[in-house]
Amino acid sequence: GFHNCAVDKSSTLWCWGLNNWGQLGYYKDAGDKSLSPTAVTLVSNVSDVACGLEHTCALLRNGSVFCFGNNFHGQLGIGRTSSGFDYGLVASTIMKNVTIIKSGNQ
Repeated sequence: GFHNCAVDKSSTLWCWGLNNWGQLGYYKDAGDKSLSPTAVTLVSNVSDVACGLEHTCALLRNGSVFCFGNNFHGQLGIGRTSSGFDYGLVASTIMKNVTIIKSGNQ
């Protein structure tokens, strides 16, 4: 994608780059972007992060996964699709204690 994210030592998630679908953790408009790292306030206690084309998923220290951004294809895994910015915990009762996270293109 056209965005990047990183996790600092205090478990804060930071993202920058293109934000056309809220993949930086907030949504303003289709042309929005951040030229420097911005703290993602939707989520805390992050241990790892994966960036997709128009979405981001954060692995939390408790083993759960929180995703945000474009959910048109259900790529956020939150139990619904949406045509715009959305976010939430991955809706899974069988996926617990996740240790590694990766993301696909869409």
